[in-house]
Amino acid sequence: MRIAMKMGLGTLVPVALIWCVGIYSLNVGRDSLRLDIERSSADRASDVLDELDRLLFQRTVEWQSYARHPLLQRTLRASNNEMDGLDDVREHVDRIDRAWRGEEGDAPLALLEQLRSNELSVELRSRLDDLSQEYGHSVFGEVFVTNRHGVNVAQTSRTSDYRQDDEEWWQEAREHSLFVGDVEYDSSAEIYSCDICVRVDDDAGRFAGVIKAVFDVAEVIDLLHERASSRDAGGTVTYTLLTADLRVICGTNYSGIPLERRSELIAGIDVGERGEVVIAQRATHDGARETLSALARSHGLGSVRGLGWLLLAERDARLAFAPLDDLQSQVVWAAALASVLSILLTGGIATGFARRLIAMTAMVQTMRDGEAGTRVDARGGDELAQLGFCFNGMAAAIEQAALELEDRAASLEDRNRELAREVQIRRDAETELVDARKRAEEATRLKSEFLANMSHELRTPLNGVIGTTELALDTELTPPQRELLETCKTSADLLLSVINDILDFSKIEAGKLDLIVEPFDLRKALGATLRTVAHVAERKGLELTLDVAPAVPDYVSGDCGRFRQVVMNLVGNALKFTASGEVGVRVTPESMTSEGVTLHVQIVDTGIGIPEEKQDLIFRAFAQADGTITREHGGTGLGLSISRQLVGLMQGRIWLESSAGEGSNFQFTARFGVAAAPVTAVSRGELTGVRVLVVDDNATNRVVLDGLLAGFGMRPLCVAGGIQGLDELDRAERDEEEYELVLLDAMMPELDGFGVAAEIQRRDFRSRPVVMMLSSACLTSDVLRCEQVGISAYLTKPVLRAPLREALMRALGVARQNAAAPAVIAPRTVPTASRVLVAEDNLVNQLVARRFLESAGYEVEVVSDGRQAVEAVIDGRFEIVFMDVQMPELDGLKATAEIRRRESRGARRTHIIAMTAHALAGDKERCIAAGMDSYVSKPVRRAELLHAIEAVVRSGTAPVGDR
Repeated sequence: MRIAMKMGLGTLVPVALIWCVGIYSLNVGRDSLRLDIERSSADRASDVLDELDRLLFQRTVEWQSYARHPLLQRTLRASNNEMDGLDDVREHVDRIDRAWRGEEGDAPLALLEQLRSNELSVELRSRLDDLSQEYGHSVFGEVFVTNRHGVNVAQTSRTSDYRQDDEEWWQEAREHSLFVGDVEYDSSAEIYSCDICVRVDDDAGRFAGVIKAVFDVAEVIDLLHERASSRDAGGTVTYTLLTADLRVICGTNYSGIPLERRSELIAGIDVGERGEVVIAQRATHDGARETLSALARSHGLGSVRGLGWLLLAERDARLAFAPLDDLQSQVVWAAALASVLSILLTGGIATGFARRLIAMTAMVQTMRDGEAGTRVDARGGDELAQLGFCFNGMAAAIEQAALELEDRAASLEDRNRELAREVQIRRDAETELVDARKRAEEATRLKSEFLANMSHELRTPLNGVIGTTELALDTELTPPQRELLETCKTSADLLLSVINDILDFSKIEAGKLDLIVEPFDLRKALGATLRTVAHVAERKGLELTLDVAPAVPDYVSGDCGRFRQVVMNLVGNALKFTASGEVGVRVTPESMTSEGVTLHVQIVDTGIGIPEEKQDLIFRAFAQADGTITREHGGTGLGLSISRQLVGLMQGRIWLESSAGEGSNFQFTARFGVAAAPVTAVSRGELTGVRVLVVDDNATNRVVLDGLLAGFGMRPLCVAGGIQGLDELDRAERDEEEYELVLLDAMMPELDGFGVAAEIQRRDFRSRPVVMMLSSACLTSDVLRCEQVGISAYLTKPVLRAPLREALMRALGVARQNAAAPAVIAPRTVPTASRVLVAEDNLVNQLVARRFLESAGYEVEVVSDGRQAVEAVIDGRFEIVFMDVQMPELDGLKATAEIRRRESRGARRTHIIAMTAHALAGDKERCIAAGMDSYVSKPVRRAELLHAIEAVVRSGTAPVGDR
């Protein structure tokens, strides 16, 4: 401890003395530097403010010299002479001023235009442009000239008042020859400005008028920023320019509210009794950063007086006192010198200590040379003895660690070689992946281009086939001719479905198929889907059923079209591969919450079934369970693959349960939101207690009808045939339990529904029941037979809940409670003035579109390219244009853009509907983006064209025929 105390005492005392002297010197230097900075800041603030005054004075001198301009003198003299000749000048001026402000009638636009376009106004605008070019920025925003009566005779922009003699600036300029207004801020233009008003005297020295020029203070702001960044300021001085009432005009470090009052900026600074002094003052604005401030007040220059602008110059104390940092470094050097002296002072004390340290250093060097077994002498009781003891322990530890490091170094070297090999392997793999991705992207691009071209090339001739076939079917034909044409149309429709499957598959594969989420009636959508294939089931003698569990919501939110597409694909497959029996659709809720429902849909058939080993194959693209050339059923093999992708987009899954020869059960789940019903449901009590007899040979139908009728509160009984139904009616007659309603299936073995209905009519019942018929096909002959045998209603299977309930209520004579009268939908009529232009380069498509539209009552004209379409539309002869996309000269997209561009100039807007064979992802969006109103893909049908017209006219600004 004695050695440490002696060395510390000998070292610290000289250093402490040196630091005391240095701190004292720094404080003295800081105070002296502060005085110099305050004086220089005050001088600089005064110089900058004088320069701003000179700039403002220069701008006023420019307008004072312009007051002698011959054109200005001539214009004022003519205006004053004209008004001096009036009987009552004041009444004349007041009347025009009231009209100008809109108090009496409309503003005198002719007078306004005269003031803005007379020779002096044009010359003033030219002068402003010359000044802007000379100074590189807008110097004056606007200029007004008034005569001696205070009314405008020339102006570069519109003013709110016609007379100006009641304005302060006008009166000040008349009395004092010059008036410079305070700074104002225009929030709409985001500029600062002040008014420079100059009195104009005629050649005789009489008052002739006033010039008012709005000076853009941006020139002052730019000058202020320039001086703040000048070499003289060193980039360390910031300026803040304030009005006389302490509102901030601008500042080199200020971005606050325009013309905000900031009195705290000069708090504590003495501005003098007359405001003529410039005083520096130390200030701390934010409590953490010291700032040196100086304030100067403007007294004007020449004839420009009275503005009283204040300029605050501020300088960061840290930057200002930077020279003291150099002094501080000198103190450090002095401390270092003192330390050297202290070492010499304590040298004698540490001589013995140094010898022992030298010996220990020699031992360390020996250890560095590789002799880790070296030890030092650790005898004694002072600090060096303890250090030697610790040194020996450290040497032992180092010796052991050296051995371990050698082993670990060898192991790490082997591991590094392995890692190098793995890194190289991964680099090679990444290179191969990049190359593979580029090849895949190129293949995808080529495939998309190929599909787009094929879609166009296939749809264009197919449009002609389907369109001309529809036109031919509307004419008088012999039965063989009609059969051939219907076969042709069926084949074309089948070909179109194949093309659509391929396009859907390409959209899904490219990730460009998005679901459209909107509310829809689930039961209605399913019924409409099954009714489109009911004729297929009827032709094959199959029973087509639909069973939707009562717990399933009526209205859900999702993509109705894609949901129907999946159901249609699966039902179509079931009908295709089922020769006899039935095809049933069953829908139940798998899970349900307040936000959504997951539906479980099953399509069950009694067809040929699918072997287990081929069940995974059918969901693959372009694959079928039977791919041989002798197969009985055709198809692309895309329907189930597309269905699987669509179900995945609906957050569900699809699977199959089947065995060869035992039918199939295709099942899928889909997630939907729960939507509110648009109308209030009918009260259940209207049908409660009604006894009904169901006669149907199909067990599934009996289960479905029993559930629907029981859900209405009715009392159903189901039997499996016509004879059993008649026996049950006889029994009910004997037991006095008569049925009020009988539901008959049209097609049953032994005795069909019509036979049962006829027998009911022949028998003498005390209370004859109401008879309703259910059939898988809606045939005109069946309807006539129903009337002959007394059947009250005729429904098509599959039966939906809402239509069944309506039919039951009508048949039983039950009136709706609190129901409004049904709306009557008038047939569509085509205005006689409706004119349609078809832009199409294909002759067959021209013929089809013309015949479709003319048959609906439209006047049609056809052009063969986009250039002709633009010229025809500009002539204004057409309300609607069907625009093909791919045409010579000018394609449909460019033609539409040209039409919309010309319409933007004020021409009448024309409805444009795309009619194109491009049907891939993004084609519709490109058409809409080009300015088209709607989109119809080829091949087009008459109903689609007419529906497209109705849709765009309904959403447009004017109806067709009313323009």
